[in-house]
Amino acid sequence: MAEEAAFFGDTVPAKLKIPFILRTPHMSAMHHDTSPDLKIVATKLKDILEISNTSLKMRKVIVELCDIFASCGARLSAAGIVGILKKIGRDTVKDGEKQKSVVALNGGLYEH
Repeated sequence: MAEEAAFFGDTVPAKLKIPFILRTPHMSAMHHDTSPDLKIVATKLKDILEISNTSLKMRKVIVELCDIFASCGARLSAAGIVGILKKIGRDTVKDGEKQKSVVALNGGLYEH
């Protein structure tokens, strides 16, 4: 988006080219920003990527992107869990059996 749609202007911010600079907790914080002006989003963009003077419209797009990434991550996690359940034969209920499968996850996966 930054390169092809000139989302941040004519030049791509240098920090945006650094792999893994935007960590999951940062994206989670932006995703959960409910302030009217999306102040957390603006702060994260400025502090981490050195992108300042963002419009509210731009910050809303960033929140939407974070939502897309969060949904994708959740689906990938769920697919792995379903794959394991299928492999061990716990994906269907057999006649006459009361079958339970418990899935545990740590706070990082749930929160971020």
